This record gives sequence, C-alpha cells and structure tokens, in this order.
Amino acid sequence: SGINAEWGLKVNIKKTAVLVFNASGRKLLESESLVYGNMVIPSVREYCYLGTTFSISGSMKANQAQLRMKGLRAYFSLKSAIDLSSIDKAAILKLFDSLILPVISYGCQVWLPRTQLMKCLADNTKKADKEILSAIAQDPMENLHLSLLKWTLGVRKRTANIPIWGDTGRCPIGMEMTKLLVDFLNRLVLLDTADSPQIVRHPGRNGHSALIPLL
Repeated sequence: SGINAEWGLKVNIKKTAVLVFNASGRKLLESESLVYGNMVIPSVREYCYLGTTFSISGSMKANQAQLRMKGLRAYFSLKSAIDLSSIDKAAILKLFDSLILPVISYGCQVWLPRTQLMKCLADNTKKADKEILSAIAQDPMENLHLSLLKWTLGVRKRTANIPIWGDTGRCPIGMEMTKLLVDFLNRLVLLDTADSPQIVRHPGRNGHSALIPLL
C-alpha cells in the first residue's frame, strides 16, 4: 500500500481477490487471508482476469463454459437475424468465423492445452479413429460449431458429424485454435530465455509440454 500511496494509485478492492492454485480446490483459511490496509482481500475459487476465468484447481472447464455461453448468445442472435432462404450458406459460415469464432477461441493459447480434446489428441496410446472423432465432437466449442453447420444445412441435430464436415468443407475449429497456439508458442521460443515468461522456462507446469509430440 505504501507504493500505491507514493504513486497516487488506488486499488479497487471490489475487483481484487486472492486465488491460490491447488489440486484440492480449497480456499485460503481466514487466518491466512491477505490484508490491504485495513481491508481483507477475499479468497475465491474462480477469478476472471482479462476475459479468462481461472479456477482454483487449475481446471479451465469454467472458462470454456463461459466462452461457450457467450458464443451461444452470439449464435442465437445470428439465427434470429438471418433468413436462411435469403442468404448464401457460405456467407453464413463467414459470419460465424467473423462474429462467433473470435468469441469462443478467446485466450485459447492459455486454456486449449488443458482441454479434454487436446489431452486425447496428445495421448501417446493409439486410439481408434471413432474414439478421436467422438472426442472432437464432444468438445463444447466444436459442439457449437456443429450446431451451426447442421442448422445451415437444414438437417437434424442427430445427423452424423463426418458428412457435415465434408459437405461444408469445414474442419473442427480445434484445428484453427491449434494454429493460434502454435504461433503463440513459436513467439515465446524466440524470446530471450532469461526474460521470457514461466511458460517457456517451465513448460511442464502449464500443460503445453504434452503437446510437443502432437505438434
């Protein structure tokens, strides 16, 4: 607080919280709480920082759920504003890539390696194609992507996924996110090691090292 007073800075306690990552998911005890001035900073299980929700256990499921909800709102807004009979299907897909994909892929360089999808793809054990395709389709973001594709084609929700990808010429959006992740890692590798973030010096702590065989 002394530094803040010296520089004339004020801390917004309402937007400040303590989150200590631990596998057990336990918050700090009251006796271990941090105090700023005469105010106790609350300990939380989840905290949204720059649009990305971090959980105390290190899981990124809550963040994925938040992004998917935002994507769904954008998706339903798109559906309510468009008459399929008056617009080309290619234009609808372009709208998805422009309006919805940036929403659901936000910050994927951080959370993508910790998803069940990437863990399945990076698994060293050989998996059947059917098992891999099932994991891709069950991914929350790809599920939203498939919903839009099936709506665009005018087919039922239970229609097989492979023909949908084929007929639209689309790939699972996890591939697009993986490109963003690879570009991000390449930029970090080019940084000077002494000045680079922890992700470069200790890749095993964030899950990125598991992607090396996949990449």
